[in-house]
Amino acid sequence: MGLGLGKHAPGGENAHEIGVLPASAGGGPKGLGDPKDMSLRSVEVNTIIPELMRERLRTESHLCLTAWRLFGACGKRHGGLSFYQCREEIKGIKACHHEKFDSIRDETTELYLMMRAKYRRTGIGHPIRRKEANRDEWFTFEMAEAERRLLNST
Repeated sequence: MGLGLGKHAPGGENAHEIGVLPASAGGGPKGLGDPKDMSLRSVEVNTIIPELMRERLRTESHLCLTAWRLFGACGKRHGGLSFYQCREEIKGIKACHHEKFDSIRDETTELYLMMRAKYRRTGIGHPIRRKEANRDEWFTFEMAEAERRLLNST
């Protein structure tokens, strides 16, 4: 009796279907998983959801945006020494994160489950923001554009 994968396994009617992924990971309208599945894998609980929480703490005004802006302003003033010179701002960020982190976990988990369900239903993922790979080139381009606009306005 041979070892087969999937429903066309060799061995006739007695062959068992063997798969690599759990049933919840396949299937669904686009083959990306069941949109109604609310279970979370450990990578989602330990990595993806905490990263979404940190992103929300950095960007949403009712959370820790003020602390991050203070740190950003301090970093611009002190440049490379900001890790040393901006210790109070870093403490403010840590305190804000510590205070708000647990309170937004359930809300962020629900948000993630909605995003995942939408992806599994439609096949269209959430856009990923990536840092510019060539920040210096971007800065040079922006400066050239600003110079060009200044020359055209005079």
